[in-house]
Amino acid sequence: MSTEDPEGVPEPTGSVARGGGPRRPTPPRPPGDPAEGLASVLAALESSRAAVNSTRAAAEDTREAVARTRQAIAQSVAELRRAAELSARESAGERLSRAESRTLTRERLLDAAAEVFNRLGYHGASLEAVAEAAGYTKGAVYSNFATKGDLFIALHRRYTARRMADQSAAMASLSLEQLADQGGAILVEQARTQESWDLLQLEFWLAAMRDPELRAAMARDNDELWAPMGAAFEEKLAGGSSTPPFSGIEFAKLVSALGSGLILQLYIDPDFIDPAVFSRAVRVLAGMPREPDASPDVSPDAPAAGA
Repeated sequence: MSTEDPEGVPEPTGSVARGGGPRRPTPPRPPGDPAEGLASVLAALESSRAAVNSTRAAAEDTREAVARTRQAIAQSVAELRRAAELSARESAGERLSRAESRTLTRERLLDAAAEVFNRLGYHGASLEAVAEAAGYTKGAVYSNFATKGDLFIALHRRYTARRMADQSAAMASLSLEQLADQGGAILVEQARTQESWDLLQLEFWLAAMRDPELRAAMARDNDELWAPMGAAFEEKLAGGSSTPPFSGIEFAKLVSALGSGLILQLYIDPDFIDPAVFSRAVRVLAGMPREPDASPDVSPDAPAAGA
């Protein structure tokens, strides 16, 4: 006996209906079926949620890196101040504790290492030369640094942290447009006052290019140290009137690379390029008009162009 639906239409045999009788096959969904649209929307929402979670995780990683780097910079600055204090106490005839003497010795060795690496280069320098320049025995060097590479990395960390601290402090009081407009004057001032530091930076790069272990260590340090600079520029970019196609850290690295390349050329040939070109380039990178309404004088605390 056939079974009919409530409307009296016989149901085909071969499938079971709710009452135990045959059931009609489910017809295919017509194009534009709302169920398919809903499934598509749900998939898009899930993809968006995954993207948001990924962005949040990346932001959290960046915040942690910024916090670690700021702590390292603060520690480096505190160590320098501590060494200056200990040196003053020692000069006044005060007897230092063993721990204080070790701290002072380490800072003096780093000071001497900066001079020796500048003068002889990384490969030409030796721990003996550093000990002699600092006025200590070779044993004093080895008690603080096991190898020349260890000494070099410690010097690089101190040097970079100090430079980043100076740049961050100078940037705090300037808008992005002010930083861009002062770019040319910053290059000129850096060439006049920072030659020894820039020469040391070249030694860092040359040594890293020739030594894979140094290269890996410096790359790790640089990744950490770029985080707060990128965060600072991200804030500057967000507060500006333009929208550049770069993140804060991308913008910071581009400006630093451009400034570093130009400063090296200016050391060789002071007339290589009009420094004002650097200001225009930074403005273009930031999405601002090429020329400002009025260019302010450079701030005495303006940061160096190259990191």
